[in-house]
Amino acid sequence: RGVEKIIRQYPELTFLLHGIVEDGGPIGVENNISWLDKLMASNKNVYYSIDAGLQIYGWQKSHFGKTLSKEELLPYLKAHFKEPLQKDLRYYQNIIEKYPDRFLRGTDRSSKTHFDREVSALMEEYSRAFIGNLVPAVQENFAHTNADTLIKK
Repeated sequence: RGVEKIIRQYPELTFLLHGIVEDGGPIGVENNISWLDKLMASNKNVYYSIDAGLQIYGWQKSHFGKTLSKEELLPYLKAHFKEPLQKDLRYYQNIIEKYPDRFLRGTDRSSKTHFDREVSALMEEYSRAFIGNLVPAVQENFAHTNADTLIKK
């Protein structure tokens, strides 16, 4: 509840959240969409960034905190590209389309492997596929316009 308290205390500031999990749960817990929805509904100064890699950073909870090699990532991701994409769309699409002016594509890379040319290209392909599945009216906002607007604030 600390995040909510700080946002209420500083309504004149703009907050860009990323990876926030309700009640301080561990990263990777997928229970914060309803909390984020309530937070955004009552605070017009809250934005949220979703990384380009989303689920493809690691496909199992056991991968959290570990660096997967290119040799581990690429074969699996090429064979299972649609599964994590569909999971991310189920998780994020409705809330992105509900707040089309406050979600943006992030560019975090969390390990050296993510900077490999082939892995990076696959992450970008994934991001484009994710954006391409959003309603057309939201695509440019998520991919570019919202970030540009936020920077100009």
